[in-house]
Amino acid sequence: MIPFSFLKETRSTLIDVYSAYFLQAKLPAQSRVEWSCVYSSLVDGSSWNMLKKVIEKTGSLIILVSESMNLENVFGVYIDKELEKSSKWGGNNDNFLFILSKQEKTGLNKFASFRGSGINSNFQYYNYGTETLPNGVGFGGQLEYFGFWISASLNEGHSYPSATYSNSEPISPLNNFVPGIVEVFLVKKTTNHLFIDEFETDSDACNSAIKNNPEATAILELANKKLYSKDFAENQ
Repeated sequence: MIPFSFLKETRSTLIDVYSAYFLQAKLPAQSRVEWSCVYSSLVDGSSWNMLKKVIEKTGSLIILVSESMNLENVFGVYIDKELEKSSKWGGNNDNFLFILSKQEKTGLNKFASFRGSGINSNFQYYNYGTETLPNGVGFGGQLEYFGFWISASLNEGHSYPSATYSNSEPISPLNNFVPGIVEVFLVKKTTNHLFIDEFETDSDACNSAIKNNPEATAILELANKKLYSKDFAENQ
C-alpha cells in the first residue's frame, strides 16, 4: 500500500500513483511507511544550499530528476544509507537506480530498476567545495563517469553504464542531460537529526509546487505535459 502521506499530502510533479507503487515495492520495508517531499526545485529554486540541507545526514532518500522540462523522462535513485560529505565512496547494496518513463502519446509506462551487482562498492559519492574532485552527488560507476550524477551547480548531470548497478545503458535518454525538475523524498528519517523537527513546521515542498509556480505550470501545459500534482490539487 502506498504511504497515506503520499496520497493525502504530496503533490509531486514527477511521480504519480503508478510510479509510487512501483518504487515502494522495491524499497526496504522500513522505507515504505512515511514519505515526505522535502525539496522541489519548482518551489525552492535550483539551490545547492537548499538541496544539501535536505539530503545531508537526514536519512533514506528518493531523488527524482526530469530531463530538462520533459516529464516523460524521469529517473533517479533510492539512497538507503544517509549521505555524508566525503571524498570516498559510501552507501550500501540496498541503493538502486530507476527509470520512470511516462509515454503519454502511447499510454505506456516504462518502469525499470537497477540494483547493486556486488562487483564493487561504489554505491554513492557526495562531495562539494573541492577543487580536485567532483562536486555534487553521484551513484555507481567511477568518478567523472557515474551511473547517475548531478553536479553541485544543479545545471548539469550525466549517466553512464555502471557495473555497480548493472545498468548496461544510461538511465537518462542521453549520457549528458540538463536537470529540469528535481524532487527529493525523505522516506526514512535519521532519528538524531534536528533538521527533521525544523522541516515539519513547513508545508510540504512538493505540495505547493503548482500553486507557487504558475509560470512554470503554464510552460509545462503549453508543452502538453501532464501535471500529476495539478490533478491531485483539483480533486481537493
